[in-house]
Amino acid sequence: MNAVKVIMTNGQYNTANRWIGDYAKDGLENGYSYFGYIHENKVYEIKKTIPAGPKAERSEISFTTDDVAIKTALEKELQQDPKIRYLGENHSHPWKSEPHPSGIDVNQLLEARAKRPYTIIGIHSLNKMKFFGLDENENPIEIPYQIVPDSFNENRRISRIEELTGNELLAKKKVVVLGGGSLSCGTIESLAGTGLRNFIIGDMDEFSDVNVIRHLGDFYDLEENKTEILKRYIESHNPLAYVQSVKDDFLKNRQLLRAVVEWADIVIASSGNPALNYQINIQCVKTKTPAVFGGIYDKAESAYAFYYNPAETRACFDCIFGLASAAIDSNTITRKYGLDDGELKQAQGMFADILPIGCMMAKMALWVMMNQKKEFNLVRYYNDLKVERFNVPQKKRCATCDYENWLKNEEEIRDIENEKFIVKKFCKIFHRKLMEKAKIVF
Repeated sequence: MNAVKVIMTNGQYNTANRWIGDYAKDGLENGYSYFGYIHENKVYEIKKTIPAGPKAERSEISFTTDDVAIKTALEKELQQDPKIRYLGENHSHPWKSEPHPSGIDVNQLLEARAKRPYTIIGIHSLNKMKFFGLDENENPIEIPYQIVPDSFNENRRISRIEELTGNELLAKKKVVVLGGGSLSCGTIESLAGTGLRNFIIGDMDEFSDVNVIRHLGDFYDLEENKTEILKRYIESHNPLAYVQSVKDDFLKNRQLLRAVVEWADIVIASSGNPALNYQINIQCVKTKTPAVFGGIYDKAESAYAFYYNPAETRACFDCIFGLASAAIDSNTITRKYGLDDGELKQAQGMFADILPIGCMMAKMALWVMMNQKKEFNLVRYYNDLKVERFNVPQKKRCATCDYENWLKNEEEIRDIENEKFIVKKFCKIFHRKLMEKAKIVF
């Protein structure tokens, strides 16, 4: 098992650098061990950095820790906190280089993993530090790390919302956000302050100067993928979160879309792309995965937020917008509520117009994840701050969520059309023969 990310405090990082530097000036390797927690999402949180011990051995090309001293220190920590674990050790290469494990380092890691399969290793050079695990072929694989303030404390971070969110529940939930633009910013900004720890953010676009005025990114983020900007925002507010950024075209890569939907506990569709929303809805209905959709209309005159929950017998996205043309009739929700997803435009308004909808989408996502049922599933929001709420039922013969009845209806329609065609064809033949017979008579 590998960590997906390692977090350590600024004080631990500086202390470790000092220990390494004390011996590096003499050209000697040095090292230290670290104890901490392995969170459910495989984020490793270093709580203690332990010096190598009085019997550690050092040279210009090798380092051996004092195992007895480390074992004693671990036993002492376990008496105070039974959940703490030995996570691994760091050692130095006392020269300026790109830190990377040697063959000896890999062998030592393999030996350590025979006892503790989750063990990782850290390598210091004079100018860098990196953490490593092993892939399925026992080759080194780099693990990202994050430095947090010495004051970081997860319990204190969520203390003001813990009773409202049910942090233990949310910490296990997996959220997919498809879209990295302005609407996603409102959603991400709201969700980053909760107890959520598992995210996938998908978008293929790079951040440009026209995006700055309506985004969490700034001019220093230009030409960076939007997903990386949002990943950084979440992890800066919640270091225990692990965010996977996916830079791909989900409309073209349907297999990837299916995979991320299957992974998710909820999907937030905030790209503003009607075609992508339709495909997300199809996959969510197939896999019975809840989803939240949202959009801003031209010049922010109005907007909508809508959620689909397969646990409730209510509308899916296709019920609302009738994107399958065969499913549209005179009583569609589109006409009833004045919504048409195809009308979404790029000129969606100012950030102040967009953020409220992102917040509404985040709120809906939290309701679903926390099993809170509401009397409505669609919100219509207007630029004058007027809000309308609707309980939209499942649309009969919806091509997505009521496919069998839709297909049956389509077959009946085709049968009727075929029957009409046959009758019309028969009438033409009969008329022609009648005229031919009339010519013979006269």
